[in-house]
Amino acid sequence: MSVDKRNRKAHFSFNIDGKDYSYCYIRKNACSTWKKFFAGVSPYASESKKYGNLINFMGDYHKVRSKKKLINISESIVVTRDPVDRCFSGFVNQFVMRLDRQAGLHKSVEKVLGKKACDVSFLDFFYGYIVKADSNDLDAHFWSQVSHLEDIEYKHKIALQYLGSYTEFLFGSDLSSRYFSRRSNDTSKLLKNKEFDCRSLSGDIFMRYKNEKTIPGSKGFLSEELVSDIYKVYEEDYVFYGESVSACEEKLGL
Repeated sequence: MSVDKRNRKAHFSFNIDGKDYSYCYIRKNACSTWKKFFAGVSPYASESKKYGNLINFMGDYHKVRSKKKLINISESIVVTRDPVDRCFSGFVNQFVMRLDRQAGLHKSVEKVLGKKACDVSFLDFFYGYIVKADSNDLDAHFWSQVSHLEDIEYKHKIALQYLGSYTEFLFGSDLSSRYFSRRSNDTSKLLKNKEFDCRSLSGDIFMRYKNEKTIPGSKGFLSEELVSDIYKVYEEDYVFYGESVSACEEKLGL
């Protein structure tokens, strides 16, 4: 998988109780939750209602526009996620559950694979699209996490599963419970079906989701070999994620 780091290193700043923070924006790493957080704590919050996508609001009012400015913000934040969990979630949430929208991701996959999106299995998606697509075709939700990072030392590397407790440590219980107690776009509450696996067609999975509001869980859907291959493709992400887990557990005394 080729890596193009241009236009990936998006960072945004905010202030809580007189302290400046920077946040590294990475899709599928609770980014929707962070967008709502920015809209809620921003001194320009009233302007956020004019934007269809809050990332554009963040870009207009909170973007850190130079590395020099980024370096001067000592409280730097990046959220990391297990690469297998992120990849599988991206497939289910961005590709399967939105199959009827025919968004840019579906068009990109159809272009690379040469087949209709509804006829794509996860095996096709991973080996034929993620692994083989060049950086111009690969959808942003599947860019590696480390390709978003600037060449700085991030003070707060937050593994996704510790987001709630870590933000409570940073911002206090009020802000943490208001914005981070439950992630946006969280599909964990949906019922899981066990009838599909990595060879199942996305169209069949989508129809079950549409009719019964059930989605596959990763357990039983992903083979051990597939899990191993995902970790290999996103090897740097796996290392960085592991470092984040250790850092969180040390900081939180776990």
